[in-house]
Amino acid sequence: MFNTFLFSAVAALPKCRVTITQSPSSATSALESTLLPSTTSTGVESTLHPTSASTGVEGTLTTAATIASASQTTVETSSTSPKTATKSGATKSMPTGFVYAQGSRMMLNNQQFTFTGVNNYYLFYAQQSDVDQLFADCQQIGASVVRTWLFSDGNRSPGSTAGANGQSIWFQEFVNGQVQFNDDQTTGLGRFDYVIESAKRHGIKLIITMTNNWPDFGGADWYVDRLSASKTHSSFFTDSQAKQAYKNYVQHVLERTNGLSGVQYKNDPTIIAVELINEGRCGGSGNYPQDQSCNTQTLTSWVSEMSQFVKSIDPNHLVAVGDEGFMNGGQHPDGTMSMLNDGTSGMDFEANAKLSSIDILGIHTYMQHWGTDYEPKFTDNTVNWIQSHASVAKQVNKPIYLGEFGVETSRNFDRSSSLERMVQTAKNNGYSGTVVWMLGSQFYGTQYPNNDGFVLNKDSKEVQFIKF
Repeated sequence: MFNTFLFSAVAALPKCRVTITQSPSSATSALESTLLPSTTSTGVESTLHPTSASTGVEGTLTTAATIASASQTTVETSSTSPKTATKSGATKSMPTGFVYAQGSRMMLNNQQFTFTGVNNYYLFYAQQSDVDQLFADCQQIGASVVRTWLFSDGNRSPGSTAGANGQSIWFQEFVNGQVQFNDDQTTGLGRFDYVIESAKRHGIKLIITMTNNWPDFGGADWYVDRLSASKTHSSFFTDSQAKQAYKNYVQHVLERTNGLSGVQYKNDPTIIAVELINEGRCGGSGNYPQDQSCNTQTLTSWVSEMSQFVKSIDPNHLVAVGDEGFMNGGQHPDGTMSMLNDGTSGMDFEANAKLSSIDILGIHTYMQHWGTDYEPKFTDNTVNWIQSHASVAKQVNKPIYLGEFGVETSRNFDRSSSLERMVQTAKNNGYSGTVVWMLGSQFYGTQYPNNDGFVLNKDSKEVQFIKF
C-alpha cells in the first residue's frame, strides 16, 4: 500500500502515476503538506556530529562502513524461561514474550497467537502524543498488532517543526561518498525508540517493514539513485552495492540499542516480525524503469539472501517478505490482471514460501486495483485470493497473515459486509491475523485525513467488522 498517490509533504519527492496495477499504499494528499510543512535540510555536518560507532543515543551519525566492517555479535538473551517452537522437526528455544512459529500457527508463551491488526505508516514522524493516541485507539477497537514502516531514506522525507525543529526526518543518507545513519532522537532513528516503548506500554505488538518498493520515504529507488551503476528499479535487487547498503541498514537498525529502554531492537519482544520490503516487484512507480531481464528468480534470490542475513543477526523475530502474494503459475481470479499469477511482477509467492529463512507468509489484497472494482466480483475475488494463499501456507506448514486489505469509502457497495467477509474468510482458512489498511488517529493537532479513501478511525462504523 501507499503507492497510488505519492506523499506530497515535500515538493522534491518524485511523483507517481495513479494506476490500477499498483496497490494504493503510496498515498497521502496535498492536505498533509499543510499539516507538515516541507523543509530543507541544513546539512548534516552543521547539525549532527559523526561518531565512529552507533551508540543508540541521540545526536549521533554512523557510517555504513562502520557497520559493514564490524563483527557480528552474539544475540543477547534475557534471563527468561525458554519456550520451544517446533519447525520442520527441529526444536528452537525462545525467550518468553517473543512470538514464534510452530507449524502453521503463531505462538506466544506456548499459546496460539491470533490478532486483529492495523497498518499505520506515519508513526516514525508523528508527535509522541500522536503515537500514544494511535495505540490507545488500537486498544479501544481491539487491535493488538500494528504494522508500521521503519525506513526514511534521504533527507527529502517530511519534516515537522513540532518534532524536528524544522529539519527533515531521515534515517540514512548518502553523504560525502558514503551512506551515513542518523540516530538522532529528534530527526533520526531515535524517534522510533519511542514508538516501541509506547507500543509496549499499550500492550501492542509491531510488525516492522525495512524498505519500500515504492518511492515514498526513499525505498528501493533511493538505493538505486545513490548507489547503483545501472539506473533501473530492479537493480536494487541485483546491484552489489545496493544490496550491501540494504544489509548495512538492516543490521544497524536491528542492533540499535533503544535509548529509552536500553534493549537492542533485535532483543525486544514488542516486535513480532521483520518484513524485508513492502510490496517488492521488478517494477516501481518512480523515475527508474524496470530491467526487462528481471524475473521471479531475481527476486526469489534476493529474498533468500536477505532473509538469511536477517536471521543471522536476529534469530528472535519472525521474518516475512512483505509482498502482495503474486504467484508464478496457475489461474488468476476471473476478471483480474494476469500479473497476479504469471510471474511478470517478479514475485513468486510459492517459491518464497518454501525458503527455510522465511518464517511466516503474508499477503495483500486490492482487487479494486487489480481489475475487479465492482461487486460481487470484488469480494468474490478477494475471498478466492485469501483461500488460494491459505492452501500454499498449509502445504509448507507455515503461518500466514493478511498484511494489507481494505475498501475505499468511495465504493458504492456495502463496505462493512465486504470487510467482514474478508476477515471471516481469513479466520476460516487458518490465518493468524488480519491487518487492515489503515487506522488513522490524532496527527499534529487534527484527525489524520482520509487521503486515499481507506482510512478508518476508532469511531468508524467499519471497525467492528475488522475484528479477527
